[in-house]
Amino acid sequence: MLDRLEKLGYLTRAPDPDDRLKVVVRATALVTQKVWVEIYEPLVEEGFDDIAGYTAAELDVVSEYLRRGRELHERHLNRVRRMRPAEPPGAS
Repeated sequence: MLDRLEKLGYLTRAPDPDDRLKVVVRATALVTQKVWVEIYEPLVEEGFDDIAGYTAAELDVVSEYLRRGRELHERHLNRVRRMRPAEPPGAS
């Protein structure tokens, strides 16, 4: 797969200067440009268009709602991470 991606100009490979057994794989400017232009730029432009009709006060409310929602999810993620794994059936 790396050979094909390199042939298409999407990545480069070079020996790792600190470890002769490793190879450093890097995305090229071509892939960075394609990702931005074809994937992110349309998303950003449409997102800006979507929020253009909101007032600053409305955006403050949306921002606060999203911030609080993220905090809620982070609290519960931490709660679930602290839970003890269930014992498999018959493990006693």
